[in-house]
Amino acid sequence: MEPPSPSPAVGATPPELRLPADQARELLRKLRDLDLHAPRLAVSGGRQVRIAGCLSLDSPIEGSVRYLVQVQDEPEHVLEIGWRDGCLDVEVRLRGAETPCRRLRLPLQADPQGRAMLAQARARVHPASAAAREFEHFLRRVVRAAFTRRRQAG
Repeated sequence: MEPPSPSPAVGATPPELRLPADQARELLRKLRDLDLHAPRLAVSGGRQVRIAGCLSLDSPIEGSVRYLVQVQDEPEHVLEIGWRDGCLDVEVRLRGAETPCRRLRLPLQADPQGRAMLAQARARVHPASAAAREFEHFLRRVVRAAFTRRRQAG
């Protein structure tokens, strides 16, 4: 993992395009309740990760949602997803560590169909959907964005 450097949200989200707060909380609630345990997911550089369940099943959704992520040939990581000021704040840290090793700030917008959309992660889902598969796909995209190594300039 690379040193912590918050990536600024690319382009501020105009207020009229932001996902309403109640829908953002519903999205986080459904991601928590999904409690996904998924097989390997390819990320960059031939690395693979495995989503190993939600660590915050009993926590209030107003905080954040935390997932355990197992990274091939590395210690376990915790992926924390929160919502603030129209963005999903995503942090990755080693399990047991307090300091994140990666931070992302992803603008969370509403598309014309009312779906929550993360353009940077190419993910969208309707917060009112009952389809667990749609939330699984959304979460996989967030995990992929969080664990993809950026190319070094030069």
